[in-house]
Amino acid sequence: DGNHSCLKKMFIDDFQLEIKNNQTFHSVSATNKLMKTQYTSEINPLSSNIFYLFNSQRSKIQFDGVNYFSHQYGKKWSQLELFKEIESSPELFSPNVFLRTLYQQRIMPNVMYVGGPSEISYWLQLRNLFKSFKINYPILTLRSFFLLLTKLEADFYSKFSSNNNILFKSYDQKVQIILRNLTDLNSDFFKNDKKSFLRSVQNKLKSIDSDCTSSFLVFETRLHKITRQLESKILNSQKNQHQDVMKQIALIQEKLFPGKSIQEKAHSFIPYYMKYGSYFFELLIQESSIFDDKYIILNENE
Repeated sequence: DGNHSCLKKMFIDDFQLEIKNNQTFHSVSATNKLMKTQYTSEINPLSSNIFYLFNSQRSKIQFDGVNYFSHQYGKKWSQLELFKEIESSPELFSPNVFLRTLYQQRIMPNVMYVGGPSEISYWLQLRNLFKSFKINYPILTLRSFFLLLTKLEADFYSKFSSNNNILFKSYDQKVQIILRNLTDLNSDFFKNDKKSFLRSVQNKLKSIDSDCTSSFLVFETRLHKITRQLESKILNSQKNQHQDVMKQIALIQEKLFPGKSIQEKAHSFIPYYMKYGSYFFELLIQESSIFDDKYIILNENE
């Protein structure tokens, strides 16, 4: 029980340090500033991070520059009075989302924390905060991710790609890959023709006027641009001719990445449990791996 007084006693010094120095706000603000060029912060730091807990209801303890107070309970403390109540009744104080992680590590230290991308991003914001409280910061690692494919979905994509990389392409990228495959339109449809044509033009120019190099380079650039535009028009034409394939791509894309999110955020385990029973969970455990940075793809046989 995280609210047990014996456990809260272990966090008395941390509560008091937070009140005295406003550690969380300053530390997380500094970390977010460093991270913003690489990551989007999950949550922004708050100036008030401790709640007063009474009758199973939490009220945020705020500071007006002189005293600490709780609006909901009409309580007011000086810093000394607040410190004394924390020491006498630590179970009446509750950490917020930032301090909860420190409390968790204080009472039950973990060597490693396994979480999803949002959780890991959130924990990254707390590295300096842990250091300032002198609390062990765990190793962070992503949990396993699963993508479940029906046999029809797996068979559909296997026609167009020898590996599973196509699964994680965007809808537009999948359309291009599949249509190019259907029409034998590779990534540079006119590559060989352009190469032969340009070589011929370049040789003739050299025999006429060797100073036309810069003009030839401009011509070459324009030719590449024009052929890309032509390829785009061919693909658009193919979209109209393969409407059934386009619908199938869109349908499977939405099933695998509903709302452009990952499958497991939207789908329930229940249909798989009803179909496979407890073996489904055994399979997930068997296929899970903490140390391999992989997205695990499971294909149904029927």
